[in-house]
Amino acid sequence: MRPLRRFAVLLLLLPLALPAPPAHAASRKVRKEQEAKIALLAEKYRQFLDEVSVLISDEERGAFLALEEDYQRDAFIDRFWRSRDPYPETARNELKDKWQARLDEARSLFGSLEDERAHFLLLNGPPEGRVEVRCAGVIWPTEVWYYARDNRTHEELLVIFYQRFGAGAYRIWEPLEGLSSLVQDLGIGTDPTRADQQAFQRIREGCAGESVDALLGSVAKIYSLGKLAYPLQVMKAVAPLEHPSGEWLQTFSSYSTDLPAGAGTFPATVDFAFPGRRQSRTIVQGTVKVALADIGHADLGGARSYNLLITGEVLEKGGLFDRFRYKFDFPAVDVTGEYLPLVIQRPLRPGDYRVMLKVEDLDGHKFFRLDRMLAVPSVEGGEPPPPADPDTARLLSEANALLATGETTVKLLAPIGNEMLSGKVRFDALVTGDQVARITFALDKQPILTKQVPPWSVELDLGHLPRSQVLEAVAYDAAGRALTSDELVVNASAHRFAVTLAEPAPGQHFSSSVHLAAKVELPEGERLDRLEIYRDETLVATLYQPPY
Repeated sequence: MRPLRRFAVLLLLLPLALPAPPAHAASRKVRKEQEAKIALLAEKYRQFLDEVSVLISDEERGAFLALEEDYQRDAFIDRFWRSRDPYPETARNELKDKWQARLDEARSLFGSLEDERAHFLLLNGPPEGRVEVRCAGVIWPTEVWYYARDNRTHEELLVIFYQRFGAGAYRIWEPLEGLSSLVQDLGIGTDPTRADQQAFQRIREGCAGESVDALLGSVAKIYSLGKLAYPLQVMKAVAPLEHPSGEWLQTFSSYSTDLPAGAGTFPATVDFAFPGRRQSRTIVQGTVKVALADIGHADLGGARSYNLLITGEVLEKGGLFDRFRYKFDFPAVDVTGEYLPLVIQRPLRPGDYRVMLKVEDLDGHKFFRLDRMLAVPSVEGGEPPPPADPDTARLLSEANALLATGETTVKLLAPIGNEMLSGKVRFDALVTGDQVARITFALDKQPILTKQVPPWSVELDLGHLPRSQVLEAVAYDAAGRALTSDELVVNASAHRFAVTLAEPAPGQHFSSSVHLAAKVELPEGERLDRLEIYRDETLVATLYQPPY
């Protein structure tokens, strides 16, 4: 897509202390490099860049062209549109839908996106009025567009497009060009006033009709705005749409599993196991074994720690299915062996996947990378096969014991259609897993009711006035062992932010390893940056996306 021309208002020449290459020369070099990269892209990616050329920022375009694989480009396009979704809580992306409608209209009206009419329509939407001016032999093909005050400039806006010499793309007419630039073969001198007078006379003598009156009236209106006011008005209309924060691009780039150019590496081994299931998905457990001798460490106030970051991408049928990050912090006093086991878990459907892992030693500034095909089986329960590494199997034995029989979950459901609750209210719990023998409900930590058969529901008297209360449901097995629990804050504020541990359930005891699962509640419209896990006061892990 050819960019819209800029209206020049004032140019200041400043002396430079040091000689430097001209900025336009540098930009030409960048454009040529980008054009060469674009030429090598598949058609759908060239089309994407063409369709968003007046929407995408230079930084975003550069990041897109730096991607090496198609699955990364597909993920970029998805995040590009999601970052611009004005109402992310809805099922549709209103901006993307509106943009597609404008693209369709521009192509329908102009045949392609290769002129300034298409660009203007994409940025400002269809005009309230559009007049095509045709007077063969006198005026170049011309169009007059009119926008009411409810446009980007918040002012009434007239724009004239014309096709110089009757061929090629249309361009925006500027008042500094004069009315004579719209007239064919005028054959006059350089005096602008005389040229405009002759152009006006020729149009009046050679053309007639409402469209010509609209053109001359628009030219007069534009002239009345002044030589600087009108260009400034149009500059507002052709300015790029506001770009979202660059945070999304930084986050997207941070999830890449590509290694930096020239980066140092260290060896590691990776073992995959399938210790259980989560509903219809298999829990895939990856254990990365890193030797202490191969990585660096941090020293802070005499305390040594090992700090590593795992970034992962999971591809299914060539497309990005999942991406994740885990940060591990190991205090040296807690490390007893010669290696560190970095454990990650992701729920995947049974099938074939390509798994890519990048492990970064944050202190030694070195990397390990894995790219492997992985067949994920269906897990029906029972004892899972142990990890291939015996030390890892011993370490994770307790944590995986509860996963072996499939996931047990309890989810308290808030009543539908009531914002503030009082009086007698019925609450239901959604329960999965075949180990649940009973559910105990408690209100503000006081047990209210225990049920041993479905339906898992309870009717509570919340009092005459709505107030904040905490309802809890705890699931137990036949031996009386707590399996899992869930909390629901009744009459919670829309600004509530809370983190609770759903696993392990209260009352359980572990000696060597434990599986943790957290429930996160966010205020409306907010996004979680990360979830940090502490043992006592020591940070041991950081999670960046669900499931936590």
